[in-house]
Amino acid sequence: LAAIILGGPMNVSDQDHLPHLKAELEFIRGLLAAEIPILGVCLGAQMLAAAMGAQVGPGPHPEIGYMDVTLTPVGAEDTLLSGFPMALPVFQWHAQGFDLPPRAELLATSEAFPNQAFRSGKAWGFQFHLEVTPAMVRQWAQDSQAELSRAGVSETRLAEQSNAQAQMVSLYGRRVIRRFWDSLAEI
Repeated sequence: LAAIILGGPMNVSDQDHLPHLKAELEFIRGLLAAEIPILGVCLGAQMLAAAMGAQVGPGPHPEIGYMDVTLTPVGAEDTLLSGFPMALPVFQWHAQGFDLPPRAELLATSEAFPNQAFRSGKAWGFQFHLEVTPAMVRQWAQDSQAELSRAGVSETRLAEQSNAQAQMVSLYGRRVIRRFWDSLAEI
């Protein structure tokens, strides 16, 4: 038994008008209490961090597009990330970030959002996306043109980045999922 918690256009702070987020936080707390392995991605990482007692809120500016995160020494040795380049190209689409949860280890960082990935016990949170394809990026861009405009991100540039980076990001994503799956057999 394990859980992978993905993202969405909402924020952890949207609980008042999206009550399912409160139920999801309680669900995640239950998973943590039962020591069930979790992989949280983007909003999923923010929800995981919040369920563990960390603050989640707006960052200095949105991160949208392909950019590098830097693995920490702990991240370079982590079950899911070992053997990856220290400067790891990833896809970002978020305006909020999280504080490092209590007892969590920082796995990856960036200048704008210093907490990009963490691990605590059997739970991993990745602020970034390794699961995206160029088709997904195009669809998200089409669905979010106003957000892209506010962030000063060109839909054309995003598509160009996606076409250039997709193969490598997909390779990393498959490796992370395979390692997460393999780690379940070890537990």
